[in-house]
Amino acid sequence: MAEIPHSEQPRNEQVRNEPRDVSVHGVVLFGVGLVVSGLLIHIALWWLFDALAASDKDSKRPSSPLAESQKRPPPPPPRLEGLEGRPPRAAGRSPVARYEWVDKEAGVVRIPVEDAMAILAKNPKLLPARPSKEAEKSQDRTPGPANSGRPRPGGKR
Repeated sequence: MAEIPHSEQPRNEQVRNEPRDVSVHGVVLFGVGLVVSGLLIHIALWWLFDALAASDKDSKRPSSPLAESQKRPPPPPPRLEGLEGRPPRAAGRSPVARYEWVDKEAGVVRIPVEDAMAILAKNPKLLPARPSKEAEKSQDRTPGPANSGRPRPGGKR
């Protein structure tokens, strides 16, 4: 294909520059205005914060009641709350680490946790369980609305 010289290239007279396009001059002016207004806002805020910091330094009052309370020395140890009326407990002994009656008439006794676990490990039948007749009755119940009337897998209807 032969090249056509620039002056002889085909030209469409209907295609022209749109005068309604965005002008570069307007975009540049907007950008300059944006930068200038940003700088003015930064300078104004800098001045405002300096003025507020200076006025805060001039005031002699504490910044908060908590700051005032922290200037006082703490109370002497021990600083525990809610233990004023209780007698001191023996070190390492909890209240459930001894044998005592809770209800003598009903035969209820408090025993140490370790002893209770050892007794239950030796005889697990001491744990409460549902009698076997009640277990059978619960499986023989007719299906309710919760299971849409379907029988249980492997169970009776």
